[in-house]
Amino acid sequence: MITTPESLSTESIGRWLGHQPEFLHVSWAVDDLEKAAAFFAHTLGAGPFFSIENVVFDRLAWDRPSSPVWNHSTALGAWGDLVIEIQQMHEIKPQELAQRLSAAPNSVNHIGYVAGDYRAESDRLSKLGMPRFLDAKTGEIEEYYHWAPELGLALEVHKDTEFIRNTHVALRQAARDWDGKDPLRPVPTA
Repeated sequence: MITTPESLSTESIGRWLGHQPEFLHVSWAVDDLEKAAAFFAHTLGAGPFFSIENVVFDRLAWDRPSSPVWNHSTALGAWGDLVIEIQQMHEIKPQELAQRLSAAPNSVNHIGYVAGDYRAESDRLSKLGMPRFLDAKTGEIEEYYHWAPELGLALEVHKDTEFIRNTHVALRQAARDWDGKDPLRPVPTA
């Protein structure tokens, strides 16, 4: 088989998957949100990044009998149309969960995308050998995490909501209007 730009298009990937994926972001585990935001801003012109300290989950369940712990801070910013998420891990238990969330600093830890029927997409990934290991909800954000052994990272399948879409539009708009100052900021309150 010869790989061509057409064979790698989003449309062809959608035909292969049976649906059209809509990628949201690529996420890195980092040592320090402030330093990482400054790095992405300086090297790529990405940002500004909007941060949430110590993310609080309404629901966090994983595929083992023990209760998971995932204390982290996160920040999102746009680099053109691509949204970059940076995550500073504070505490993850047990160790197996930390490995699946690629908690090692300075590494890609997941790719996030939306699916119209995220439960069906989660079932599809599981059937393809990418087991679901985490079910999370924070406010209006609901997602499943799947371990993709061939990629060596997690896939984060988001429930498709207006909130998710509006947030990513706002991040891209903030990047277009950005003057390059203050690369890390708290999420604005309503």
